[in-house]
Amino acid sequence: MKTKAAELNCKGCGETLKTKPYLKRQFCSRLCWKNWRANRNAFNELVETPSSDRPCEICEKIFRPEPKLLKRGYGLYCSRICAGLGKRKANESDYEVRIDWYASHGWTALSKKLRNRKKKCQKCGKKGRLVAHHLIDPFPSRNMALLLNEKNIKILCHSCHHKTHAKIPRTKTRCKFCKKLFEHASNKKKVFCNIDCMIANKQKKTRICLTCKKDFIPSHSTARCCSPSCAKKRAAVVKLARRLKRTCPWCGTKFSVPPSRVKKGRPRRPCCSRDCAVVYRTNS
Repeated sequence: MKTKAAELNCKGCGETLKTKPYLKRQFCSRLCWKNWRANRNAFNELVETPSSDRPCEICEKIFRPEPKLLKRGYGLYCSRICAGLGKRKANESDYEVRIDWYASHGWTALSKKLRNRKKKCQKCGKKGRLVAHHLIDPFPSRNMALLLNEKNIKILCHSCHHKTHAKIPRTKTRCKFCKKLFEHASNKKKVFCNIDCMIANKQKKTRICLTCKKDFIPSHSTARCCSPSCAKKRAAVVKLARRLKRTCPWCGTKFSVPPSRVKKGRPRRPCCSRDCAVVYRTNS
């Protein structure tokens, strides 16, 4: 059964066109589609905006969010930039209060006084750039007494202050060389507390080269020679040592045979040379 042609209005020029329903055409020609795409803003007045289109809460630009975002309650902003501005606008009042507290004359004078008094980090003992850190954050409870309380303030260096506010938890391990406890991030496996301990541990595990009899630091656990040349010489010596010693049954000269020449306890090569083997076989 033939399907009847349906009459639709072109999305670009607005003229009527006859198409089959299953083709889902929106434009009368390819040229009309290209013109509509190039001048989309001009054709927006002719085409009615669907119900899913909405204005952005920051720039008030009309956009169409995805249906998945609308179901989850999102789709309020047209881009990531507007979304960041929206979040900042929501937290603008809290941010301004925090800036006013830490920029006040009382806090700046107290932090400078404590930094000049301590002159070093209370956690690691380093000198240099120091920061006044609150043990209990006064901002969530809006308690001004905790902000200016000296017992609630601890002087730390920049690295220790960053570690206290870091999201990654820290663990303590014992150094393999100096046996001291040190802190490090839990997502990294560390064995030594610093580079000096790592170098000293390598120098401690020196070996004697089997070829030149010199001390060397091994690069891996199975290293027995200090260089590739010494390793080749050592391999040649081992190869000679594995050869089996024999005596020729005809001429009596001593010679060596590799282990591959021996089969089931009997040597394949009983004589020292081919001439001795021919004479030995003819006379035996």
